[in-house]
Amino acid sequence: DKLAAAEQSKQQQIQAAKNQMSQLDPGTRGPADRFVDALRRGDFEEAITSFNLAIEQRNGDFPKAWHNLGLALARRGDLEQAAGAFRKALDQRQGNYPDTQFELGRVLLEKGDPAAAAEAMRAAIQQRRSAFPQAHFELSRALYALGQLEEAIAEAHLAIEQQHAYPEAHYALGRALARRGDLTEAIDCFRTAISQRENF
Repeated sequence: DKLAAAEQSKQQQIQAAKNQMSQLDPGTRGPADRFVDALRRGDFEEAITSFNLAIEQRNGDFPKAWHNLGLALARRGDLEQAAGAFRKALDQRQGNYPDTQFELGRVLLEKGDPAAAAEAMRAAIQQRRSAFPQAHFELSRALYALGQLEEAIAEAHLAIEQQHAYPEAHYALGRALARRGDLTEAIDCFRTAISQRENF
């Protein structure tokens, strides 16, 4: 149900944060642990403070901390600041940071800039060089917003090929197909989405 799906999504976010934190060096494990705790509580003030402190201790040169600061800011709803933090991380990695490209793209899409979001998602996919269904899905959303239906359909198909149990991608595909006029195929996509997640 919706409550179970929401809890699963929250746990996935927590696990993703833990995975990101494990990449930080021992000197910042304290702030990292506090970030995970704050994420679990839904309180990001401490996380933001902790990562700002970690960045200050490295004289600003800490791409992983900038990335995770961006995550905290985005979760809090500060999209402009989050985009700035992600861009700092990318600058310090010469742009080669697929997870950050992905998160930046999500923020840009939420801010209403699908063209820039599509560019970031394409960079994330190119840099990952392996399956990245979430990025293909978000790229499909951005292309749909730009009115590029054929490209949006193709990206939704790629997301589904890489992760079939992906109701959001099936819905995105159905929406694009419906807009193109392929109503029978669109209905099939919507049915698949519902079958994969009850009350979708």
